[in-house]
Amino acid sequence: MAEAAHSTYKPSTTDAFIGKGTTIEGNIFSEATIHIEGRVNGDIHCAGDVFIGESGQTRSILAARHIINAGKIEGNIYTKGKLTITSKGRVIGKIVVQSLHVSEGGLFHGECRMLATDKKIQESEQDKLIFKAGSMKEEVERQPFGKDKKIVAS
Repeated sequence: MAEAAHSTYKPSTTDAFIGKGTTIEGNIFSEATIHIEGRVNGDIHCAGDVFIGESGQTRSILAARHIINAGKIEGNIYTKGKLTITSKGRVIGKIVVQSLHVSEGGLFHGECRMLATDKKIQESEQDKLIFKAGSMKEEVERQPFGKDKKIVAS
């Protein structure tokens, strides 16, 4: 597990674990925290936090409270909180976040929109962006995982 993630990720609070060697094809809806070490090819809507380990890969629209990425995310991200990309983490896509931290060595390639910190503006923006996150689906080109595949991010 990446060193930067240790400060905020607590394995004892994980409610769902997708292990290395496991591939999920389809959408995930969770009220709890999710830890991904395998692959998810589908959208993830999580009221809790999402941790993607070094072997984890997602091709999805990912919406969660906080996201810590030490693996690979291809798609669009929405978080009301903080997106942390560790030194081994890779994010390719559009993100809408309250806070962003990219460790040295981490990669973010795409577009970023920061949510307002003013409470009244923030609540209004968040309501609009939650619905917009669903419409981002058409913008994500879905391909099988693999080194020989070209990644296209708009």
